[in-house]
Amino acid sequence: MENGLETAWAEASSYLEEISGLDTDHAHDTLAQAWGWKNWATCSSAIARKYLRPIKPDAEAVKRSLEWLKEGPLEMDKETLRAGLISSPEAYLKDPATNYKRALKMAPSQWKDPAEFKTLLFQDPSVLERTTIVLMEDVILSVGTVGCSTRENEAETE
Repeated sequence: MENGLETAWAEASSYLEEISGLDTDHAHDTLAQAWGWKNWATCSSAIARKYLRPIKPDAEAVKRSLEWLKEGPLEMDKETLRAGLISSPEAYLKDPATNYKRALKMAPSQWKDPAEFKTLLFQDPSVLERTTIVLMEDVILSVGTVGCSTRENEAETE
């Protein structure tokens, strides 16, 4: 690897393993998803691959993010942290403090209290990537950084 990518990757992976307890394979997969390498590596179209721009992980930012998740308002233990990292790598590794503030601000009224929001997040770690949640007749439509989906559709694909 070039431009310090190998060193940055190894440091970021080490932080993930140490702080969250992820094994090496999950740590590498989490980094690949968060920084766009997984899409780039699995893209079968040479033309599409030209437009994908994976970036080098910032090991110190990864460390700060993980420390904030453990010591900040969420006070995540290793098990909950691992669930969040596997569910939504980008939301948990790239500025989770800002993602938390935005998700909390956009949460429905019953989840506006930080303690209630934390309870919801621990039940569904992907909540951290949601910027808008609209309740519609027992169906929750979530619009996040990755697009639109309904909980019903997500359940059908699992």
